[in-house]
Amino acid sequence: MPRGYYWEQSYVGHADNPSDEITPVIAFHNGAHNKRIATDPRAPARRLRRLSVARDITLELCDFESSVEDSVISNVRFERCRFVKTRFQHVKFSNCHFNHCHFGDILFRDCVFVESCTFSHNSASAERLRLHTTAVSPKAFISGLAPNLRDLPPDVEADYQVFRFSATKVKLAKLVWSSNEDEANLGFYFDAQAELVRAILDQRVQRDRYTSLDLPATRRSKCSFLIRSLLPRIERRAMLASGWISDWGRSVLRPMGVFLAIVLTFSNAWYWMLTAQGQPASPLSSAGRAINLTLVAGYTVHIGSASPFAEKCLAIINVLVGLWWYSLLIPVLLRRIIR
Repeated sequence: MPRGYYWEQSYVGHADNPSDEITPVIAFHNGAHNKRIATDPRAPARRLRRLSVARDITLELCDFESSVEDSVISNVRFERCRFVKTRFQHVKFSNCHFNHCHFGDILFRDCVFVESCTFSHNSASAERLRLHTTAVSPKAFISGLAPNLRDLPPDVEADYQVFRFSATKVKLAKLVWSSNEDEANLGFYFDAQAELVRAILDQRVQRDRYTSLDLPATRRSKCSFLIRSLLPRIERRAMLASGWISDWGRSVLRPMGVFLAIVLTFSNAWYWMLTAQGQPASPLSSAGRAINLTLVAGYTVHIGSASPFAEKCLAIINVLVGLWWYSLLIPVLLRRIIR
């Protein structure tokens, strides 16, 4: 009998579902294998509180149906666990590792995942996972998500799973971004924005791989996919390059370094062009022209109606690159001031 659903990372094609039930207290203190970890719903007062785990334990092939509040959970390894009808509130996770787990019907409210926590090959339900004011590393959590490609039904292709996962990942990245929007850790805030943008760009590329999100779906030919996804792939490269330059809104120094590189590049271009045309030029005057055009200042001083066509083209390119640089720097400054 299968355990879970084939799209879950905790899915096992032939396994017995956990039949023995233990409480969260026993599980988090002694470890567990193939157990159902549950809290009696008829006795809400018995919900776990003030739990502190300080030694290495492993919970493997366990199904969670419990409520945990006001606790510290440390040094726990979750292997192929399913979280269904689970609630964590005011819980701090430290040095916890989630591998091949599925986050299904689960609520995290006012929780904190310390940066020592890791996530690897997990899956999550975009409709049923809830994150409310929970601090979790977006880079670790989102990059730790992956489609399950093992034990697939005969009528489901691995590429289709990857295709569907790209749409799910956008929703999950939006959940993580919303949860970290007011987080005091600015690193989490900027990482959440970066992961959301990456997920959206990846989904735009993948959306033309199949004719439909729902089965039965026909896979488009490689040529058709490449043509349809050409503009999204160009957009993705441009956006990722722009994100790298501003460090996704973190850095002001990196855009300034890019500005120096732009000025150096166009200074050489202007010096080479003016010298080749026999016009008087020096490295200093070429650098001044490059700075003015990059800052979109004094365009008409350097280029007029009588200027050669090649000079006009280079000037337009220089100005466009300067406008692109402005579009990266100004939002960074505004975000740092407003934030």
